[in-house]
Amino acid sequence: MAVLKVRKMPISHEFRHGLSVLILSDITQSTVLDEIRRDVLCQLNHNMEQFAILNDEIRNPLQALLGTIELKNPMLAAEIHPFISEINTIVRRLDIGWLESEKVRGMIKKHYGVSVLDKDEIGDAVLYLKEFGHDEGMLL
Repeated sequence: MAVLKVRKMPISHEFRHGLSVLILSDITQSTVLDEIRRDVLCQLNHNMEQFAILNDEIRNPLQALLGTIELKNPMLAAEIHPFISEINTIVRRLDIGWLESEKVRGMIKKHYGVSVLDKDEIGDAVLYLKEFGHDEGMLL
């Protein structure tokens, strides 16, 4: 199997077209590489979406756990809260890493012409999480 680029150029003599030159270029390698690149980036996109879902699946039960404990036993909640905050801080750092990976995908799209996701600029979200996401009592 080969992928060829075909270019036909007419040859004119005294403004008459009778002959043509056919130029065949083998572009198999670049086509296959582009396809592999696209597949890899689609898989990366899928993995990153799953990563974001997992972060929410961690955060939501933490919030429910903290709320339940605060209602039933405020003293126990005070003891457990630092551990929940520590887990939340780790998840927040993972969120920041995920958002920064969006920048990497944007660079890949720009330089390789492969679009995985069309996202808005996420720099503000990264700054927000870095600046305001360190409140120990706040779960996202």
